[in-house]
Amino acid sequence: MSPELSDEQRNKLSELLRKFSGLFTKTDKSTAAKTNVKHRIFTGDHAPINQRAYRVSPTERRIIHEEVQKMLDEGIVQPSESPWSSPIVLVRKKDGSWRFASIIAS
Repeated sequence: MSPELSDEQRNKLSELLRKFSGLFTKTDKSTAAKTNVKHRIFTGDHAPINQRAYRVSPTERRIIHEEVQKMLDEGIVQPSESPWSSPIVLVRKKDGSWRFASIIAS
């Protein structure tokens, strides 16, 4: 914690971190924190947007497959047959690792 925090602020922050500890990952390598929250996206009567995947190198394809498999294994995502889709994009981070992203059509 920041040394600039008062004792009262430190105590409040510690209390919040303990209260919501289940929302945080245990290591940096975990894909995301798991929660029991189910999300639904209301799309009204908008027709589904289905964007094709971008061409990627064999290395990028392997990374995408590994990341999707990791999210499936961790229960973060589940298989879907939805008519909605958007392409996956890999962005290289400063440390050389990859950030897994998606481009959402507007």
